[in-house]
Amino acid sequence: MFFTAPMRYLQMVILEKDFQKAIDLLADYGWIEIKRGDEEKLEKFSEINKLIGQIEGKIFELTTFFNIEKSEEKGRLLDVNEIDRYLTMLLDKIKPFEEEINDLKNKKAALENGLKELDTYKKLKITKKELDNLNFLFFKIGSMTQRDLEKLDEGMSGRLIYTELSKDFYILFTSKKGRWTLESELKKINFKEKNIPFEDDVLPAEIFLNLKNEINDIEKKISDIENFKNDLLKREKKSLVKIIESFNLQRIYQNIYQSINHSGSTSIIEGWVLKRDLSKVVKSIHSLLGNRVSLVSYNPEELDEVKNGSLKVPVLMENSIIFKPFEDLVFNYGSPVYGAVDPTIFVAISFLILFGFMFGDVGQGLVILLIGSLIKIVKGKKEEKLNNLATIFQYAGTSAMIFGYIYGSFFCFEHLPFFSVINKTLFGINVPYILNTSFHDVRNIFNIVFITIGVGLLINLLGIFLNIFNNFLHERHHEALFSRNGIAGFVLLLSIFLIYIEIVFSLYLKVIPINTELVKILIHIILGSIGLILLKEPLFNILTNHRPVLHDSIGMWILHSLVELIEVVLVTMSNNLSFIRVAAFAITHGLLSFIFLGIANSIGVFGIIIIVLGNVIIIGLEGMIVSIQTIRLEYYEFFSKFFMDKGKKFIPFKIEKIIE
Repeated sequence: MFFTAPMRYLQMVILEKDFQKAIDLLADYGWIEIKRGDEEKLEKFSEINKLIGQIEGKIFELTTFFNIEKSEEKGRLLDVNEIDRYLTMLLDKIKPFEEEINDLKNKKAALENGLKELDTYKKLKITKKELDNLNFLFFKIGSMTQRDLEKLDEGMSGRLIYTELSKDFYILFTSKKGRWTLESELKKINFKEKNIPFEDDVLPAEIFLNLKNEINDIEKKISDIENFKNDLLKREKKSLVKIIESFNLQRIYQNIYQSINHSGSTSIIEGWVLKRDLSKVVKSIHSLLGNRVSLVSYNPEELDEVKNGSLKVPVLMENSIIFKPFEDLVFNYGSPVYGAVDPTIFVAISFLILFGFMFGDVGQGLVILLIGSLIKIVKGKKEEKLNNLATIFQYAGTSAMIFGYIYGSFFCFEHLPFFSVINKTLFGINVPYILNTSFHDVRNIFNIVFITIGVGLLINLLGIFLNIFNNFLHERHHEALFSRNGIAGFVLLLSIFLIYIEIVFSLYLKVIPINTELVKILIHIILGSIGLILLKEPLFNILTNHRPVLHDSIGMWILHSLVELIEVVLVTMSNNLSFIRVAAFAITHGLLSFIFLGIANSIGVFGIIIIVLGNVIIIGLEGMIVSIQTIRLEYYEFFSKFFMDKGKKFIPFKIEKIIE
């Protein structure tokens, strides 16, 4: 729970013919993170890759013909040649119809375009040849607006006869002598001339009817093919989907096969396994392959690649179901180094304390709790990350409710009488709060600020303690002893914390007299700790008998020490004072509630709308801002103390398959 899960490195030598059986077993259980190298030369796998490419093409052709969506699921493992044979057989059945239906659809589209054009000439009761042979009349066919037609008629002075063939589409007649006048007037308007698209001696209506009949014949042929396609799909769909899903699995296995080591007729599968699962993996592989397999496991520290840093041991954090959702917060920042302290439980507790402190309200916290519960009910079971987020919502809402009770706040209303009843019953105090956050009294504000600074000091002390522990575990003794985040830094910050407590309780709260001797001792310890941090390099070299004592000149060391001194002072101040933002947001939360209630009181009976709207805004907007600030404090103030070089998350090879 407090450390990353122990790992073992497993090497498995199997016959190539057993590769897919073994990898299929591993994919079912998700035991091993398979180590993959660069893919071997493609020439070695050119034949199988060519076959895979052909299968992908066949699947595309079949799904396009049947107009079905390609399944992305993974199914039962089948031989790749069996998959190819089935797809080829199915393609042979559809090939003649595939080409025919494409030709028919193209022909239908062309005829429909012609039909659409002819539709405008249906009212024309004369052939093109007859129009051209008119001895005394001149004609034009084209489109124009009603307004342009009126202008044209007026310009022709009664020498124009026209017939509307379709909306805004006309055939115009005038005498042979009026031809030049008509053409001249047409240039003055927006007239778009059209050519007659049909044969000379056929009526448009006859062509239109012929085309309709031809299209009907084509549609019947298409319908026959569609019926054949539907019947075939009905018979073969289940088998086709199974084949596609099996191929999806095969493609993954081929990718793995081409990225692991091979020697002669054997394949070497190697990778990381959880120590607790090692015996199950070994037993299952032996049960599957008998004596046709050789298995060897190693501790991480036995591997040269791990020692020289070229191979990272993956990390899995083993937390109880209560703290599991907060692992996502840790991994979003980075993965801890293998063997380091698992910070999840500390992150969970500090996150909830900080969130509740800034967002304390019983009613609003209850809403967040219900939102998390609703997400979990609707979506959470299907998606692990969403389920974890919903759980964090539930925890955050609960924390907000607890702090809301401490503050005596319920949906923006503060210090309601029922809080006094509860406090008197439980604690014998007749006040509607445990901690008064009302900003009307400056002393309340100071109380909150002092508490948050104290909380910040404790969180930073915890971060430094974890860093010391991690550095000792990884034998980085100089960092554990003398660094700003080592024992010297811990003693420095602890002394500051004790002085802070002394000042708050004696000078501010005046519950105890100030112990000046203790303060003097702590100041000397602080100065001594700073001295140890500045002397980190030479001190460690002297203790370990390492020479030279200083890697650089004395002048460079002094300059470096001065910079280090400034950094220690500034970073220590900023890291701890940064937690004042917690107090600021806690006060802001109360101030927003006061503003909305003030507005509600000023408008009378409709004030309930303002109260509801105010709570929605606070829950949505301030809830988001407080969450961001909480995560910021975790990442930049807490995590930065102890997170060592980034590790690598354990991602076992596992495939969810369709269970038949």
